[in-house]
Amino acid sequence: YQRRVHGTVRKPDLNCYDDLVHTINEIRSSQLINSFPDEYLLFFEEYVTSKGQEKYRTVTEQFKVVKVEKGSPDFEFVLNCYNKKPLQNYNIKSIYVIYNPAMEKAFRSNLKMLQARKKSPAFNPKFEDEPLVDKEGKPINKEGKPVRESEEYREWRKKTHKDWEEKATEYMDVEFPDVKLLPVFHGTNPGILPSIFKTGYANLATTDSGYFGKGLYSTLEAEYSKYYFQGALLLNWVSSYSAYPVIAKDMSKLTGKGNYQNYDTHFVPVIRYSKENEDNIQMDDDENTEDVYLPCPPNQSSEFTEIVVFEKAQCIPRYLITLEALPPQSPATNEEDGIEMKFIENGAYKKM
Repeated sequence: YQRRVHGTVRKPDLNCYDDLVHTINEIRSSQLINSFPDEYLLFFEEYVTSKGQEKYRTVTEQFKVVKVEKGSPDFEFVLNCYNKKPLQNYNIKSIYVIYNPAMEKAFRSNLKMLQARKKSPAFNPKFEDEPLVDKEGKPINKEGKPVRESEEYREWRKKTHKDWEEKATEYMDVEFPDVKLLPVFHGTNPGILPSIFKTGYANLATTDSGYFGKGLYSTLEAEYSKYYFQGALLLNWVSSYSAYPVIAKDMSKLTGKGNYQNYDTHFVPVIRYSKENEDNIQMDDDENTEDVYLPCPPNQSSEFTEIVVFEKAQCIPRYLITLEALPPQSPATNEEDGIEMKFIENGAYKKM
């Protein structure tokens, strides 16, 4: 097969029923069996029904899913991405390459289009003259002129933009040198995997109103995908030419809306919610704020990074990842106070 920096491009050979049956049995024996409902298994099993091999061949022309061998370049690549910030208490069990000829063609065509934007000044970033906005996202004017952001915020936005560029550097495709490519995680429901594999992602914010824009969300860190993980974890490639560096105070101009100005992507380093957040997002004391993250303010370290794109062709699902729970650890003792800590479910410990 031919390898490219944005994933494995190949036409997998799946003409063997035994491979599919093995895949089904492996998932059924997984420690995460409850995370893989019947719809997910039927997605595989529809190819090995008694209706004959002809139906199998017809269906698989749309897409193919092939298991990656441990130690292969694909496996090591995904493992490296995952281990930067893995899901707590879970290891990778298996990795599958997703191949859909139609999506491959659309993704490549989009790369060409993004590269062509290099010649158009209309797509140059304009954030250095970013105006202050009110709670509704409208520019604040003084004496008929927009009020610019403070020097501190302008510098922070520039730094955030540079961070996006640097993260994409190692994945540059020499054929599209001005397009930024990033491998990103996407947690989803196993029941919709067949739809994703056949037609790609819907350009909708399905988990909320679109906190940082109404588009398709992914993250650079596998750990962060736990807030969207419903049993299936995918590693996508996303492509961008011009990303808007989202920082604190940007929420009012992004939430529930499409891409901002001429930018095709929102790059959002985030930090955990606090009542003193600069976007004036207020939550009640009894609300769970553990999974609420907001754009990072100046001179603070982000915990995770969200990537939002707005065109389906900007994102291609490349790998399906199955996970297995780590075995419980033996009881540990806190040496400082001698209190025994007993392992309980979800990887937590409690004092005995």
